[in-house]
Amino acid sequence: MMGQVFLDQCVHHPLLYFPVFYSLKEVVGGGTVSDGLAKYQKNWKEDLVACWKVWVPATSFNFTFSPMYLRIPVVATTSMLWTCILSAMRGGNDVEVEAQPNAGLDVLGNQGAAFRVIEAARAAALDPSLDHLIITATGADRVGLVNSIAQAVAGSAEGAMIGESKMVKMGGQFMMMMVCSVKPDQKAALTNGLINPLGNVAPLLNVTVTDISDGARETAQQALLRRRNTQITTAVGAHFDIKGPDKPGIVAEVSGLLAKGGANVERMETRVTLGPDGKPVFHISGEVVLSGGEGQALALIRTEEALAAKHGYSCKFDLLQAPEVAK
Repeated sequence: MMGQVFLDQCVHHPLLYFPVFYSLKEVVGGGTVSDGLAKYQKNWKEDLVACWKVWVPATSFNFTFSPMYLRIPVVATTSMLWTCILSAMRGGNDVEVEAQPNAGLDVLGNQGAAFRVIEAARAAALDPSLDHLIITATGADRVGLVNSIAQAVAGSAEGAMIGESKMVKMGGQFMMMMVCSVKPDQKAALTNGLINPLGNVAPLLNVTVTDISDGARETAQQALLRRRNTQITTAVGAHFDIKGPDKPGIVAEVSGLLAKGGANVERMETRVTLGPDGKPVFHISGEVVLSGGEGQALALIRTEEALAAKHGYSCKFDLLQAPEVAK
């Protein structure tokens, strides 16, 4: 029994099953066999661990306890389960998924196994008929701060709307950024309503208001020109995760290489945690989009991996094929 399991899991899957799977997937998607094998070379460790978690117990049980007439049904049932898992891990990107920090966890807990789709297109253009303000608020964290800000927006100006927003705690401080849209004749009322009442409701909260109306209108006009001169291009996205000893200047080096490689940063987060030895461990992760295609992405990955090796960091990239967008 052990010999059968060994041949199946250590010979058949790594040397035949996965290479054929990746090659066919890339060829069907318009790529080449070498592209598929390159992706398999990057993912083989995670793929085999996930495969063994399913197939080693299943085949051990099947070869040991199942009578001959039940072996095929057991294999078919296990194969159906494994196909669902593999599709979640390495399937296509037909369905867009909002990028979340933990969206890369599949059902077996494999980091980065479930692919995340990055939209190559930018966020929808802001309404050029409205004025738009970026509001930032920082201060000591306490219950009710978000509600205080939201109530101030709603009660300060007629028709004021909160669009994009992000809230986070850093160093024990509350931080919030949001885009508010309002009618031009209500902009002054919204600005005053945000700064004055919030000073009474949360006197320790520092609120700033930045007018981005002109820039938003320019962006909308540029989007209109793009739609009139539509050219279809396929962008390539990548999720990256780098961690290692905390050192000065590493963020500058990583972001510098991303910029030189032509990568547009969609999201980037950094944090410092304590490792098992009590020493600080630096983490940097995020998503980038590269308009130059997969060749540009692979060149960037090689450069970043060289940087990580130089500093003793672990470096992981997951390539994503973004949906086709108008440029």
